[in-house]
Amino acid sequence: MIPYTGVLLLLMSAYLYSRAHYVVAPNLLVGYTLLCLTALLGLRFGVGSDYYSYKEIFYSTDTLSDFNWFIYKAGENTPIESGYAALAFLVRELTDSYAVFVFLWAVLSVSLKIYVFSKTSPIFILSFLIYFAEEWFWKDHSGARSGMAATFVLLSMLYIQKGSFRKFCLCIFAGVLFHVSAAIALPFYLIRYFPNIKIMPVVLVVAIAVSLTGGVGLMIVELAGLAGVPDSSRLIKYALREDVGGIRILGGTYILHILLSCIFLFFYRPLTSAWPLNKSLIPLYVYGTALFFLVLDYGIVAGRIRELLTVPAITILLPSFIPALKQKEQVVGVFAVFGYAILWFYLKTRERVSYSSILTATL
Repeated sequence: MIPYTGVLLLLMSAYLYSRAHYVVAPNLLVGYTLLCLTALLGLRFGVGSDYYSYKEIFYSTDTLSDFNWFIYKAGENTPIESGYAALAFLVRELTDSYAVFVFLWAVLSVSLKIYVFSKTSPIFILSFLIYFAEEWFWKDHSGARSGMAATFVLLSMLYIQKGSFRKFCLCIFAGVLFHVSAAIALPFYLIRYFPNIKIMPVVLVVAIAVSLTGGVGLMIVELAGLAGVPDSSRLIKYALREDVGGIRILGGTYILHILLSCIFLFFYRPLTSAWPLNKSLIPLYVYGTALFFLVLDYGIVAGRIRELLTVPAITILLPSFIPALKQKEQVVGVFAVFGYAILWFYLKTRERVSYSSILTATL
């Protein structure tokens, strides 16, 4: 776990250095930290829960005739989004090396996050800290497409705030090219027209009540089957996997989502005053939590909602507490962000296999 712990400590040190020296823009230490993060993702070998699954997909992208707007058929039962497939196809044409693809995917992923966090976050390096500790990094660590899609979902929130529907749709479209689930963010443009804070707690309470009855995720699967959705579709196929029922009612993640939703609603005015983008991100988190609770019984779908909606939102919302606090109180906000990151880092690494690099594996 040393490489992971090293990057965590570098991220915290980079923020403390920036704060101590009153440096707002990314500095040399931040640059070095992000370089280490890119290397951690890009030089991995055999680590990540989906490493070999994506390796198989990579070597299946071998013909242009199987491309369409959204889906590439990498196999009879393996549809893959065309954005991911196009990158894999391009690398195969140039090098036919999965190791090169993993490295380029990491460079693209981190570069996009640098751009998006620089546009959306009040404290750039703290957003990277939460990203690294939370589920988002570990999806990228597996090469998962949803990690890339979540980046575009977060960027789309900026265009809700700016009132640019065309750019918002372009961001969601880009996300869908990497994971079709990004389309779930499309209705969130309506946040611009329904900003009433009184609606959010009502929706959250209803969702909690539904989740306590067991959720309606698998009911959606049954309705899809009655509507003629083929068994080969992901919606039906995933219901047969062990992921179903993976989210525990009243478990730690469940309680944390309720607690954070209540905190964001209670501090809505200071948070939105300190960082106006939070007018879009607080509804994204609260409504995302409500959706997460509604389909809690369908574990893989609930997890996907969390990855695409609430986790990207939290990377900006938590750092925005710091400028919302008075100068003398900001240290409390810093410790809260560090505590959140350390907690999630521990939960995500406690049963993870040791890191392995392509550099050592080939020696």
